[in-house]
Amino acid sequence: MFSLTLITLTILLYNNCDSGFNASNEFFSGNSNFVSQCESGAPQAKMQLHRLTNQEYIYTIKDLFNVDLLASNFPTADQAGGSGFTNEYSRMNRDTNLSENVTNAYFELAITTASRIMTQNPSSVLGLSCNTRSDACYEDFLRKLSLKVFRRPLVEPSEMTAFKTIFSAYTNFSEPAEVVLATMLASPNYLYKSYGAYSAPVNQSSGRKVILNNYELATRLSYLLWASAPDDVLLTTDLSISANLESQIKRLLASPKARRLSSVFADQWLDYSKVETSSVPTEFAVSAAVLQSSKRETEEFLNYVITQSSRALDLWDADYSFLNASLATHYGISGVTGTTINRVPISNSSNGSNRGGLITHASFLINTSGGTLETHPVSRGSWILNNVLCDSVPPPPPGVTALPDASLASSPRELAELHASQVSCKACHARMDPLGFGLENYDASGKWITSYNLGKWAGRGIAVEADGILDGERFNGPGELKKLVAENPETSICMSRKIVSYALGRNMNSKDHCLSEDVGLNVISKGGSFEAALKKIINSPSFKENGR
Repeated sequence: MFSLTLITLTILLYNNCDSGFNASNEFFSGNSNFVSQCESGAPQAKMQLHRLTNQEYIYTIKDLFNVDLLASNFPTADQAGGSGFTNEYSRMNRDTNLSENVTNAYFELAITTASRIMTQNPSSVLGLSCNTRSDACYEDFLRKLSLKVFRRPLVEPSEMTAFKTIFSAYTNFSEPAEVVLATMLASPNYLYKSYGAYSAPVNQSSGRKVILNNYELATRLSYLLWASAPDDVLLTTDLSISANLESQIKRLLASPKARRLSSVFADQWLDYSKVETSSVPTEFAVSAAVLQSSKRETEEFLNYVITQSSRALDLWDADYSFLNASLATHYGISGVTGTTINRVPISNSSNGSNRGGLITHASFLINTSGGTLETHPVSRGSWILNNVLCDSVPPPPPGVTALPDASLASSPRELAELHASQVSCKACHARMDPLGFGLENYDASGKWITSYNLGKWAGRGIAVEADGILDGERFNGPGELKKLVAENPETSICMSRKIVSYALGRNMNSKDHCLSEDVGLNVISKGGSFEAALKKIINSPSFKENGR
């Protein structure tokens, strides 16, 4: 065991510079509530150093050293900030502010992680260089290890000197190598992602800016697409050449590590994975295998849409899904066999027209039903409004009563309309309830129904009513609802906002909204892919530059 000197962490503040974009009214019609938040002349948000989230730390250690860590190893849990994502820098600083206890815990984590690496996979460290005691070996080892751990070379001679002195206190190579590794893992150069700290500011009319250097851009790119550190290829590629940057984006998206976009980014946005442990009433006879398959369907679907589909809006109205026999049976879709989840074209299959797109997945339908026998159109409509259209729904005002007694209504819709008739409830329910009504053909387990056969409405022969309205356009059933959702420009802008917020690691300001509206209206809404949207964001000044 060894001790480490605590390092004072200096938080740097930055401004970002971005180009302007103003949304045109030509994209919007009907009763859209959309109001552009783009102000091209507004100042950029100040940016700080981004501390690794626990999940990013775990993936980084796994990818660099092939050693597994657990979420329980960390001093605090990952929690989402106002943007909805755990990589938001303001959330990190607000929650922990790296108090002395948290700082000490990170040093202890660095020591135990280094020990675990040197025990479980020492060649991942010792194999970087020759292992003889000489200045040449020390320097070669330190250059290679720092590039992996710090995501940049050692830039100051004093850094090399300080690390080399560690070797002089030992008679072998492996022990000081572990000390060096622990020291690097405890350093803010590892714990924080730096964007612009090593580049000279450039003066411009709107202020000073810093262009990220190659190592910083590689870091930002890899943590966006992989939630992990850049590999050697990315670190050694000249990303200032547009063709090189584009090829690296393609390479990273083609890697298995890009699945983390669905398991981290998309799950934090859409919150689908909790279905695996959801409590579903026994009356539905939903097995653990169906719950597991429901999670896998959405995870595989999202991975495909994000990394392979030519159209990002497939997220809402795809004519395919990812099924195995148990989930297909649950959906009433025939012709699917085996336990493996596979991509299945469903538009022409039995009951397949009732599926396709995230809001027809059992994961969404179960998660928004609250573990009850009821369909919960209000909950489903609220979810769509918040997560698909980015139209936030405030909490119910004080004094609002629960749903009236079912005996006062002849159908679930009439009951919901009675509740929404309260003066303080009308404004929100008028927009979200009709969206949920469009999904009434799915019961609380995600099965297709045409009449209510469980819960408070069972045995009354009440047929499902699935008509609704979105921004002045009427629809009937989930098929028409999905089509309207995918065609709505607010949907495309909302998707873009989520990607931009995650990519930048912060709550968006009015300048960032120019970028998100540009990407939403000119890439996603026009049938572009997630890859195309990501490329436009990555090539933007918001991603590649900081104000100073």
